Amino acid sequence: MIDRIRTCFHSWHDTLLSLLLLLICSAGCTPTKSLDAYLTFTPTRGPFAIAVNAEGVLEAKNANILITPNIQYRQPEVLFLAPEGQAVKKGDAVVRFDEALLQSEYQTALNALGLARAEAAQQEAEMAGKRGLIEAGMKTSEASAEIAQLQVVRLAFVAPLAREIQKLKVTRAELLAGKNRRQLASLDDIQREERARQQLKVQQAENKVKQVEDFLKRLVLTAPVDGIVIHEINNRSGRKVQVGDALYATMPVVKIPDLSAMRVRLQVGEIDAQRLKPGQKAVVAISSLGDVRVPGRVGRVDRVARPIPGTTRVKQVEVFVDLDSTRADLTPGLTANVRLVVEEFPDAVVVPLECLFQRDSLSVVYVRERTGFVPHRVTVTRQGPDFAVLDCDLKGGERLPLREPDPALVRKNERKP
Repeated sequence: MIDRIRTCFHSWHDTLLSLLLLLICSAGCTPTKSLDAYLTFTPTRGPFAIAVNAEGVLEAKNANILITPNIQYRQPEVLFLAPEGQAVKKGDAVVRFDEALLQSEYQTALNALGLARAEAAQQEAEMAGKRGLIEAGMKTSEASAEIAQLQVVRLAFVAPLAREIQKLKVTRAELLAGKNRRQLASLDDIQREERARQQLKVQQAENKVKQVEDFLKRLVLTAPVDGIVIHEINNRSGRKVQVGDALYATMPVVKIPDLSAMRVRLQVGEIDAQRLKPGQKAVVAISSLGDVRVPGRVGRVDRVARPIPGTTRVKQVEVFVDLDSTRADLTPGLTANVRLVVEEFPDAVVVPLECLFQRDSLSVVYVRERTGFVPHRVTVTRQGPDFAVLDCDLKGGERLPLREPDPALVRKNERKP
C-alpha cells in the first residue's frame, strides 16, 4: 500500500510543467474547434496519499553519553580514544585520560597514610606505657594498704602509738592508691581524645587515598552497553574530540547509541510542518544501502521554527520520525529520504487543477469522446496548489482536456451535471 503512494507536490509540478509547454506549442498550430487542439490528461483511479518529502539523518533514539570526569579542577588530557564507528562490548575501555599527575598524587597520599598509621601505632604504644606505669603504681599502693591493714590487726595488743603509726601507713597507702586511680581515669579521658585525633588523621589519609583511587578509575571510561563509538564535538575547537585534547569536567567525549531503537532527524519547512503531527505514517529510504525502505511514524514535531544557518528569513522545523523496526546495517549518520504521509485516500481520482472547471456553480471535468467533450460533475475532496482529489464517477483512463473546450465541441446530449 505504502509503495503505491504518490507524492503531490514534486511529481505533479513536473508533469504539469511538461503538459503546459506542450499545450502552448500546440495551441498556435491547431484550430481550437478541433478535438486535437486540446492537450489531455489521463487520470488513474486508486489509492492516493498527500505526502511531504524531506531528507534527514539517521540516529539512535537513545544514546549513552560518556562525559569527562571531574578531577578536582583539573582538565584531564585524552590519552586513548576508541576509533569512531568501532563496535564495542559492554565494559570495553572506550576513553583513557592521562593519569601521570594523579599517579604522583596517589603515591603522596599512600605515603601520608603510612605515616599517619605509624604515628598512631607509636602513640598507642606510648599511651600503653603510661597506663602501665600508673596501673603498676596503683597496684603497689593497694598492696601496701592491705599489708599495712594486716599489720594494724596484728598490733591490737601493743602500744597505742605503734598502732596509730601503722594506721597512718594504711591511710597513706590508700591515699596513694586513690591518687593512682584518679590519674588512671584522667589518663583514660586524655588518651581517648588523643586516640580519636590520631584516628581522624588516619581516616583523612585513607579518604585521600580512596579519593585519588576513585579519580584514577574515572580516568577510564567504559562502554555501558554494546554498540558503536561516536565521537562528540569539542566545544572549544569546534571539531570532534581527539587524542591530546584537554577537556573540562562534564564535557561529552563519546556517545554509544542504542541501535535497538532508531529514528530520523528532519528539517521541514514551516508550511509543511503545520500539516504534520505525531503518529502519521512515514516511509524511510536509505539509498546508500541499496534503497532500503523501512516503515516508521512521526514521533515528534517541534513547535518552534529555527532559522537555517547562514540565512535570516528561512526557518525550518525539526521533526523526528521513529522507525518501526531496525536492522544491523542501520547505523547513525546515514542519510535518509523520508516520505511523510499527511493524508491517505483508499480510492481516488487525482487531476491537475487545469482539468477542473466551474459550470453553473458546480465543479466539472470534461471527458473526451469520439465526437466531443462530455462534462462530468465532480466533488473536490482535497485541493493543493497544483492538483485536486476528486470524488466522482470516473473509472480512470479517461482523457481530460487541460483547458476548457470550445462550446461547439461540448456534446449537446451529454448527461447534465
